[in-house]
Amino acid sequence: MARRSPPTIKSIVILAVLGGLSFALRGGAGLGVLLLIVAAWRGFRLYQWREKMTLAQLEKTKAESEARERRNQEAAREQVRRDILAQSRGPRPSPSLIRTYRDAEEAAAQWMRWLGWGDAAVTPAGRDGGIDVSATHAIAQVKAHVNPIGRPEIQQLFGIAAHTRRTPIFFASAGYTPEARNWADGAMMALFRFDLQGEPLPVNDVARDLWEKGAFPPEASNTGGNL
Repeated sequence: MARRSPPTIKSIVILAVLGGLSFALRGGAGLGVLLLIVAAWRGFRLYQWREKMTLAQLEKTKAESEARERRNQEAAREQVRRDILAQSRGPRPSPSLIRTYRDAEEAAAQWMRWLGWGDAAVTPAGRDGGIDVSATHAIAQVKAHVNPIGRPEIQQLFGIAAHTRRTPIFFASAGYTPEARNWADGAMMALFRFDLQGEPLPVNDVARDLWEKGAFPPEASNTGGNL
């Protein structure tokens, strides 16, 4: 059904004039009254339509104002988070030549501290249980392998992180298989590839977001330290 358009002021004026003229004609009083009633009714409908439009505009303006206020509040919270992160990050780690597995783990720990996990430290040799770097709210595995990391190793670290309610991070010198990357993307797990100087390169979007924004400080997170 087509939506009826509101009456126009022009049509109301024409009806009112015709009604007035009808009174001037002999025997036209009845028609004049009818025309004036129709004009009044159309005028009332026009008034209702304008009130409705005014109310709709006010509601739209209110909604836009509330959305703008929410954006401003979110921007303010994000700025506070970034300020806290800037204080906790400290200076960017210097390049360090990777000669051994331990060198790679030490480099990963430094970069995790820079990302925002200030207490990240390499786990004692032989007692890592699949964890090479540990922090209160994050764990990492570091692999200086020749071959890309596969999905099982990604899943293993994710399982440990879920059990301990910490954020999992993976660092690998040879990168990852497509299956491993796809699984990590679905699990929202950050993957990094590091070079011979130990500097990480974000591999997926989760890692790139972490690299840009840093880890949420524990007091600002409602997820037990997760991103």
